[in-house]
Amino acid sequence: SRFLRSSFYDMNNPDLKYQIDEFLKKNESSLPFSIFINCRAALYAYYKFSLGMPYPKRTKETISKEIEDLLAGFQEFQKSVKHLVETTILSETNQVRRFLNVIYQKSPKSFNVSGIGAIDICNYFTNDANHLMPSTKGRVATSLRNFFRYLRFSRVIVDESIFKLPLSPAVWKLSSIPTVLSDDEFQALPKAFDQSKPSGIRDYAIALSFTELGLRCVEVAQLTVDDFDWVHGIVTIKNTKNHIDRSLPISFTFGEAIVNYLQNARPASKSRVLFVRFSHVRGEPMGRSQVRGIMRRAYKRARFRESITGTHIIRRTVASKIYKKGASLKMVADILGHESLESTAIYTKIDTDVLIKAATIWPGGGSL
Repeated sequence: SRFLRSSFYDMNNPDLKYQIDEFLKKNESSLPFSIFINCRAALYAYYKFSLGMPYPKRTKETISKEIEDLLAGFQEFQKSVKHLVETTILSETNQVRRFLNVIYQKSPKSFNVSGIGAIDICNYFTNDANHLMPSTKGRVATSLRNFFRYLRFSRVIVDESIFKLPLSPAVWKLSSIPTVLSDDEFQALPKAFDQSKPSGIRDYAIALSFTELGLRCVEVAQLTVDDFDWVHGIVTIKNTKNHIDRSLPISFTFGEAIVNYLQNARPASKSRVLFVRFSHVRGEPMGRSQVRGIMRRAYKRARFRESITGTHIIRRTVASKIYKKGASLKMVADILGHESLESTAIYTKIDTDVLIKAATIWPGGGSL
């Protein structure tokens, strides 16, 4: 709709692609990166629609009861053994479903999951999944690896050639240095809220939920007034990504902000959710999108870089600060709620002071 209302669109000009390209060039720097990506994708879809171009056919639902039974067992394993969240389970199941359906369609009469080998996976990535982005291929590879590990765990015969393939993600998640807020940005964020207004008091408390506790956006949105143990000075984070509750200390700054919000700003509400709305549906719980929107508007007021739009960068910043102060990886993992230390290991790359000391002088020689 932005494009169609803009001066770049001319319905009498047959060169629609040129008009879209010029529109995107004009807006690339002015729009937040995430919005620009969505805008570009929408215009690509509109362009194909205008030309009557067909979309790639979606993979049919499971076409074999045997495959359906395998996927049901895989989902239960991911939930009860690996404790993954529902969205991850569904995503991995869909990736595996597409792969198994391709294998099944090639030879439906002789389909046998134990007969799938490394060559089948290679052919799948070469032919059927060749159009995917490298990062998406990485997620597919991870899903397939987890599926075949599940089969072996369930004592199903699996071709050992599969486990000799480099089935780790194509884009190594530890290959890059995580983006974090600068010290100036981190200190400027709490100052971006007008606490003379009730909404500003609430929004400031929300910001401290990120900066003081390093919570995920969904965890901030799901906080309740019952999660706070004021006698012992702890807050319990429930319904986490790995389904394990964790207790974190309430700092003086964070506790003071929460008390101020509860006593002086929070409207009357039947909900026990901590952060509620002030307009439209006053007193109703806030969702992730509302929490994320509050932080994005604060970024603009604090004049952050335009590339900073999400809330996870605050979590990464908090983790890096905790690690730099001397906390062990295990302690950082426990604070963040990571089930695996592998998820936390990336923060070791941010401790530049230690890295510089490790790479200064080579024993018996000069600098590296």
